[in-house]
Amino acid sequence: MVSLLGSVLFWAIAELNGDDRQVLEGLLDAHVSNREQFAYGQAEGTLLMSGTVDSLESGQGGRITGGIQATLFWAFHGKTCRIDVIYDPDLQRASVKDLGKGRQTRSYSTRRYLTDGKDTMLLSASFDSEQAHIKSGTELFAGFGMVLPLELGYPARWRSPGNFDVELDSALKNKEDTSPTYEGEQELEGRQVAVVSIQKAGMTLSRYWVDVERGAIPLRCDAYRPDGSVFIRVVFGDLREATKGFWLPLNLRWLNTNTDAPKNVMVRDVTLSHFETGRRPADGSLRIPLRKGTSVVDEVAKGVYFVANDSSFGFGNLAQKIQKAGSFPLTEQSNSAAQEMLAIPKPSTKVWPKVLLVIGLGVMVGGIIFLLCVGRIGNRK
Repeated sequence: MVSLLGSVLFWAIAELNGDDRQVLEGLLDAHVSNREQFAYGQAEGTLLMSGTVDSLESGQGGRITGGIQATLFWAFHGKTCRIDVIYDPDLQRASVKDLGKGRQTRSYSTRRYLTDGKDTMLLSASFDSEQAHIKSGTELFAGFGMVLPLELGYPARWRSPGNFDVELDSALKNKEDTSPTYEGEQELEGRQVAVVSIQKAGMTLSRYWVDVERGAIPLRCDAYRPDGSVFIRVVFGDLREATKGFWLPLNLRWLNTNTDAPKNVMVRDVTLSHFETGRRPADGSLRIPLRKGTSVVDEVAKGVYFVANDSSFGFGNLAQKIQKAGSFPLTEQSNSAAQEMLAIPKPSTKVWPKVLLVIGLGVMVGGIIFLLCVGRIGNRK
């Protein structure tokens, strides 16, 4: 892969020569070269879900109404990636709804995702319980449902509903049924950007406004309905030079329109308040903490169990053996039965005091009965 500067120069020369194919190749190389500089990193920030604005234009940088906010933690190194979405405990308590027969639903639970690109753990942690699921593949990780800047550490490129590629390199790669088209330069937010669209059967599926000088990062991505109206807009903002010549957006805003309510545009917003790329994340940042009593459905180890002591879970060299209590083989139960198992009360790990108490009570009752019997025999005599 050529350097970022070389890719930008290649793009500029191709643009001057009017060679659209080489222009697209230059954009692709520049974007990938910028992203590959971030082999590891760690970030903290906020994630706002379910907010609204009254139009696409006001949503790009304007005030968001309503919404639920969570704290975001994000760490990655190579193929290992962890994302935490942490909701306030009071919000978690307020979101609990009783379904009857001892069942509840919780709208907001802290979720911790960890993957090594091969297997994935998802931990759902509420104010009073924890449940975990370990599964082969990365489907659980994809359930995060939100793209982060440059998708760093992601096990696979994330695609939104309608197969809209947020990342530029995924969009520009040749596909059998789509073709990228270079549309020239425009001005966006005071900067000259390259505009690229993705076409299929004569219809524009999506369009990207690419800041060539700052990592070939799209400042805006639009996905279109068949009638040409925008149904998703992703805006990358607050671009910072993380290391000399390489850029990272610290804000990402996802806008989703509704044809039935055009003035009710849904918003999801990621804002990174702190991002480190100069040193590798500590080992603990790439493990998930587990509380004693956490229930785990482990499809990789083929078992369902409870965690006996406070510990942490990691993959590969970061893995720690979890002490288990109350376990049974997953192969003897269906997945649904395993999930039902997670709802039963957690077993106490302090078993011996209870056993000794029961034995003591038994000895005491036996002694009383023995004395009564001896007393009755004595009286007869």
